[in-house]
Amino acid sequence: FLPDGQGFYSIVSAETGGTLEIPDYSNYEQGTQIHVSQPNGTINEKWRIDFCQGSYVIRAASKLNLVLNAFGGGCNAGDAVGIWPHEGGRKNELWSFAPN
Repeated sequence: FLPDGQGFYSIVSAETGGTLEIPDYSNYEQGTQIHVSQPNGTINEKWRIDFCQGSYVIRAASKLNLVLNAFGGGCNAGDAVGIWPHEGGRKNELWSFAPN
């Protein structure tokens, strides 16, 4: 997690150095699947991290009502992750961080 000094973070892959971002072509449509791409310094790769119910909600800096969401609600390995309107801390939009 790299802070930008303005309250947002870039989420950077420790393996590839790529950043988690919303695709440029998406127009921030709910349900857009996010991906890892080369860092480019745009708002699409900036996130705000808010504490919620003992975990964290990760909000898109460009549209704070959109959060990272594990699609399907099951939170299983391999589930797609995308952006979705915040629904008050449902299980599939809460994240925790653990050292590896």
